[in-house]
Amino acid sequence: MASFMVMWAVGGSTWFKEVGGLRVWLVMILCAGLVLSNVGTACAAVPEEQGLTLQQAIDKAVAYNPALRAKALSIDQAEYNREAAAAAVTFTPTGQTDPDTEKKFLNLVQKDLNWQAAKKDYAAQKDSVVIQVYKAYFGVLQAQAALESAQKSLDYAGWQKRGAVLKHQFGAASAWEVEQQADAYEAARAELAAATQSLDNAYQKFEQLLGLSAGSRPQLTEQPSFVPLEVTSLDAAVSRVLEESPSVWKSKQAITQAQIALDIYSFGPAEANTYKATEQGVAIAENNLNTVKDEQAQAVRSLYYSIKQVESNYQSLAEKLRLAERNLNLTRLKLANGTASRAEAAKAEAEAAQARTALLDATCQHLVLVRQFLTPWAA
Repeated sequence: MASFMVMWAVGGSTWFKEVGGLRVWLVMILCAGLVLSNVGTACAAVPEEQGLTLQQAIDKAVAYNPALRAKALSIDQAEYNREAAAAAVTFTPTGQTDPDTEKKFLNLVQKDLNWQAAKKDYAAQKDSVVIQVYKAYFGVLQAQAALESAQKSLDYAGWQKRGAVLKHQFGAASAWEVEQQADAYEAARAELAAATQSLDNAYQKFEQLLGLSAGSRPQLTEQPSFVPLEVTSLDAAVSRVLEESPSVWKSKQAITQAQIALDIYSFGPAEANTYKATEQGVAIAENNLNTVKDEQAQAVRSLYYSIKQVESNYQSLAEKLRLAERNLNLTRLKLANGTASRAEAAKAEAEAAQARTALLDATCQHLVLVRQFLTPWAA
């Protein structure tokens, strides 16, 4: 295609005859080859994976998650069962009825509850997947930062070790001091190896969660940012959770189901349960609801106070990072002017990296806690 366009532009076969046939054909073939080669190189230079934002990772995980797909199938299955149960009910009883009608209608109530619960379970499972992605995505970023920090610490330990050896050669350090620095260097090497393994593990979990091929290691393009949680009223936040919680909803439905069973109870010789036992079922369901609501409320309040504790620590960590980076910049200037050693610069690099890692850990922890605060039933 490329050679045809070039030939057409210069006048076709007449031009070939005028300038000498075979030689020009060879030139044209070489030119076409270069054009196609450049196109191929340009295409090859474009990576298959441009990177993943947090939302893109969530979308991939939701689309892949086997448990979530199973929940979706359960919704269809529960709907089919409900339709079958509904077909057997010819009217809705409003009071005490016969045993057959009671049995069929309670079966419909149960099947309808199962269907609604399946949809609630799907939504809760999706919320759970989102939290898993938060943890896995940030886990990779934290492991990368920890690896960089470990490398900086190893660099500093290396300078300390070399300095101790030189001092010992000039009689300014004991053999024991040299041995101490050598041990510190080996410990830093071990920490680097552990940080490398932690990054491998973090990426493996992330890849498995998203259904990616092992070792693909996509670039994570979104850096977490710290935004304090603003809650006007903690009681209002608790009320919202209790209104949206799948477990609270199920407990409420259990009360409704127990009350229906009591309302249409059929007296007869073939009673499955006594009236008193059925009546007690309502009280049990109400007690279970109160228990679930208390547990959910406590979880929300606990998460809130954990978030506020992280927010308090964040300011301190941010200040430590500011001071560490200021010290690093100053040490670099001194190094350029010859008034600071390479070992001092390495120390400043290591301290800044450690402060940066600590602040990132707090930021990621805060984001996960806030997400759990919004959907505590998924945590």
